[in-house]
This record gives sequence, C-alpha cells and structure tokens, in this order.
Amino acid sequence: MILAKHTGGQVLAVEPADENISEMLANFGHNNYPITAKKALVGAKPEGEMVSLDQLSSDHFPPDFIKIDIEGGEVSALKGGIRLFEEHRPHMVIEVHGEELEKECREFLSPYGYKITRVEPRTWLHETRVDEYNGWIICEGAPGNN
Repeated sequence: MILAKHTGGQVLAVEPADENISEMLANFGHNNYPITAKKALVGAKPEGEMVSLDQLSSDHFPPDFIKIDIEGGEVSALKGGIRLFEEHRPHMVIEVHGEELEKECREFLSPYGYKITRVEPRTWLHETRVDEYNGWIICEGAPGNN
C-alpha cells in the first residue's frame, strides 16, 4: 500500500495462503489505491497454482519494482522472469536467507545488468532472527528501466 500511495502506480500482490489473501483484501478495501491481489505461488514455470514473473507481467502489467520474500524460493521465482529482466529490468528488493541463496540470486541477475547491494542490518534496521544469515539485497535495474 505504501508503494501505491507514494507512486500513484498499480500494485499486484501475489500470495499463496488463503488466510493472508483474505487479510490483504480486507486491508486493501479500507484504502482507495489501485491494488490487485492474486492467490498463487510464484516459481520458474507456470503450472497448476504456480505462476511465473513473466506470466504475471504479461497478464497484468510490467512492474517497475518487485519485492520478493518467498522463504527460500527466490531463485525459482527469478528463473520465471527471464523475459521481464531482458525487456524491462524492474528494480527489486529480495529477502535472502543464507549466503548461498544470496550468491545464487546475484549470479542469476548479473547477466541482466543489475547493480546489487546488500542492506547491512546494523546500518538500517535491527532484526532478531533464527537464521544467522538473513538480509535484503537491493537490485537496481539497468539503464532502460521503465
């Protein structure tokens, strides 16, 4: 809702859990922002309840910004956005759990020209986590981002 309010843009929220979709829709109903909620899983290939970033972009609109927090499924989601990254290069914030996941995200996005910066928790927001290595990476789209 913050992005819709401050940018005036459309927001598409994708969530697989029924209880979270219901809560999101209730929250959206109290505001007058252009927000759409879709119940789905995001992954590499669209099949069953799974959708890809490329499919979402084609079905709705190419995003300028994506926030990804999929508890370990981030690379799978990224693999479903090859056309999106080649044509639009949206800016992204991705939550990563573990050094290996961060490395995989960086390696996958590097060929698309992303500038990737890790948000250091000590300089931004203190968060107590069970996972020792948990953080966010900011992925700045290459020149040509819409």
